Amino acid sequence: MVTLVLLVISRVSLPADYHYSAGFTVDAALLAIFIVQILQLYRRPLWSWLELPIVRYLGAISYPLYLYHQWGLGAARRLDMLLWPDSSW
Repeated sequence: MVTLVLLVISRVSLPADYHYSAGFTVDAALLAIFIVQILQLYRRPLWSWLELPIVRYLGAISYPLYLYHQWGLGAARRLDMLLWPDSSW
């Protein structure tokens, strides 16, 4: 939890100058540490929800959704323009 709190503090309460100097590196390192911690602690009660079937399913489809979301948004914009030509997209 300490790593997660540090990551939130780094992203929310520190100034923009920090983010454009060392902040992105520190955030990446904290996120990497957090992922390793979750991989080690997933059987503990606090993180056991990660083993629920719906969470595992969402994890399995999250990357394909990421890959195809821009295609879906582009198709929706074109469909919207075809249906309502005076739309201000």
